[in-house]
Formats: sequence, structure tokens, C-alpha cells
Amino acid sequence: MKKTNIRINNMFLIKDNSKYFISDISDSDMWINTIDLNDHKGNDVTTYYKELSEQYGVNYNINFITSQSGG
Repeated sequence: MKKTNIRINNMFLIKDNSKYFISDISDSDMWINTIDLNDHKGNDVTTYYKELSEQYGVNYNINFITSQSGG
């Protein structure tokens, strides 16, 4: 597993082989200092990430905001 600089709704993605998983980390400092990613690995978002990446033509250093709360 490795860290990425990709986010969906502020949550960093973890890459495991060719799959992407949402993490529970949104804080950059925590992300940088986290060593064991297993404790933070969530659902597989590979298909969703690839759709967003293709739609917007970006696949690195991006934060896809797909939901908005408030005004």
C-alpha cells in the first residue's frame, strides 16, 4: 500500500496494487506522519476515482469535491 496525493471530499486515497481505497484522513500533517495505512483503509473507490479522473482529465495532486453542505 502507498499514500497518494489524491483526495475525494478531502479524504486521502490509499493505493493498493491497482486499486484505490478511501482513507479516514483529511489532515495533511496526519497523512504525512501516518505509517500504518491498514488502520485507515476504507472502501474501494477505484471505479469512482477513475470516473472522476477521466471526467476532469486530472489524476494527481487533486481533491475531487463531489458533495457540498450548506449554502
